[in-house]
Amino acid sequence: RDFKLRCIVTDGSNTIKTSNEFYVDILSEYPPQQTIVQDNSNEQKAVLAKEAVVESIPQEYSLKQNYPNPFNPATKISYSLPKASHVTLIVYDMLGREVKVLVNENKPSGNYEIDFHASGITSGSYIYRMIAGNYQATRKLIVVK
Repeated sequence: RDFKLRCIVTDGSNTIKTSNEFYVDILSEYPPQQTIVQDNSNEQKAVLAKEAVVESIPQEYSLKQNYPNPFNPATKISYSLPKASHVTLIVYDMLGREVKVLVNENKPSGNYEIDFHASGITSGSYIYRMIAGNYQATRKLIVVK
C-alpha cells in the first residue's frame, strides 16, 4: 500500500455525513499510469487515471545559461530551487549597473523559467546574477540588435 486516503463528506454546516478510508496503490506501468483505490470496508476497487506527471524536486540550486544566446529581442533564463527560498535574479551591464530586476520574491522549491525582453537596452554583453539562500551564480548574456 502506497498510502491511505480518508474521504469525509459533510453537509453545509460541516456535520460529517459519511467517512471512509481507502488504501491506494500506485501502479508503475506506462501508459496509462493508474492508481487503484480499495475501500477498506468492502474491498471495492476504483481505477483513477493520473492527470499529470509530478515534477521531481531539484536536488541542488542551479542557474542555467540563457537560451538563445546571443539573442534579440527575448531570451529564457532557467533556474532550480531544491527548497523554498527568497530569490533575486537581476541583469547588470558590464559596469555593474542594474538593468532589470527579473525576480525578487519568495519561491517554493521547483524549476523555473523566466523570459527576459531586451527592449530598451542597447546591444552588448550583460551579466545576470541569482541569489537564493546561500547560493549565488552569475552568467553572461549577449544582446544583438
